[in-house]
Amino acid sequence: MSRNISGSNNLYLKSGDITWHIKFLYHKIFHYKKAIALDIDIAFRSPFIKLAKMFDEMSSRQIMGLAFNQNPFYRSALRNYRILNPGTSVGDFPPGFPVIAYTLKRCYSNE
Repeated sequence: MSRNISGSNNLYLKSGDITWHIKFLYHKIFHYKKAIALDIDIAFRSPFIKLAKMFDEMSSRQIMGLAFNQNPFYRSALRNYRILNPGTSVGDFPPGFPVIAYTLKRCYSNE
């Protein structure tokens, strides 16, 4: 499978990395009412204020809002494998949330 992955310098965030684990502690670290966590490699195609206004659409009990990963990276990185294996789901959009909107104030009350 590795020979079908395009590019040799692909870096992945390892689950042992502190930056991966810290997101579960935001409500303990930051004393803000709201926070938006973004992956570093995303591109905005709409004004950022539209993302901030998503807090207004959350229910009164909702702690966070998630955006699914829509990055075509894996699809193009595994292009050769997909050609050799038509119908495979390998390279489809992976589960992941590059944008997370936290209502930290609600996290404090749900400890």
